[in-house]
Amino acid sequence: MKFLKLFLLAFFSFLIVFINGCTSNKSQSADLVFKNGFIFTVDSLNSIAEAVAVKEGKIIFVGKDDAVKNFIGEKTKVIDLNGKMLLPGFIDSHAHPISSFRYFYELNLYGIKTKEEIQDAIRKYLIDHPEAKFIKGRGWSNTDFPKTGPDKKILDEVVKDIPVSFSSEDGHSKWVNSKTLELAGINNSTKNPDGGIIERYPGTNEPNGTLRENAADLVYDIFPVYSVEELMKGLEKYQEMALAFGITTVHDAYLDAG
Repeated sequence: MKFLKLFLLAFFSFLIVFINGCTSNKSQSADLVFKNGFIFTVDSLNSIAEAVAVKEGKIIFVGKDDAVKNFIGEKTKVIDLNGKMLLPGFIDSHAHPISSFRYFYELNLYGIKTKEEIQDAIRKYLIDHPEAKFIKGRGWSNTDFPKTGPDKKILDEVVKDIPVSFSSEDGHSKWVNSKTLELAGINNSTKNPDGGIIERYPGTNEPNGTLRENAADLVYDIFPVYSVEELMKGLEKYQEMALAFGITTVHDAYLDAG
């Protein structure tokens, strides 16, 4: 009888340990495992690891391939890096996500250099947006135009009836058409604002369509403000784009410490 009691005690003790062990293994199974990689951890020692396990969006293990096997369950997605480098998410310390969202709705002129290319891009935009009441965009380069900036006539040849405003790639100048100047009340007698320049045709007072620095603010009220819904959708697209480049944290340079 005494032997039977000892046997049963030992058996149930083993059973409890076994069940707890199974439960523990199940609970630590990762959702995602990267293995066979060159993983730059960026810890205080700049350690290099072979594998990483992730569960519910959090890293639960960093170490050797042999050890990460303990975190692989039936539903774990395993990615073999085949020796490739894996890095932590990048941090962009100077960005403008809140203001940059609007470029998902506007005409992208980056990389477009010639008059013909710009006009073709505008025509395509109008085809894609037949009910457009204005056109905004960004991306033209000062190096592609004279010192006085691009000419409003280039835009007028394509768009006469609705306002057009394109920011330069550095964000310090705007290129507008005659309709925008008209609606903003900018003409031969308009003086340069403090901290800004209304570029003019040589030898005249006629604005040529390029507004520098604070002069660009003169046309701000001509264009409608984006809605909260448009802002949120734009920020979601910005986030998707950032993540595609491995950027997981962004500091908005327009925001203060508060």
